[in-house]
Amino acid sequence: MLVGSQQKLARVTDFCITARNMTLGRVYEFKYLGVMLDSCLSCNDHIDLISTKISSRLGTLCKGRKVIPI
Repeated sequence: MLVGSQQKLARVTDFCITARNMTLGRVYEFKYLGVMLDSCLSCNDHIDLISTKISSRLGTLCKGRKVIPI
């Protein structure tokens, strides 16, 4: 994943890194310490991912509240 300003990234036409005779491809998003990093400026995908996780965890807690003592 390339990081930089819009102007500098616009100058990059070819991206190729080779290490130990293996070519590494370019990625446009990856997860680092639980945070989704992506190349677009919009964070809607990350917000959707977090809200889905929170919703499922809350659902689990709601189902278990009758069984778990206060």
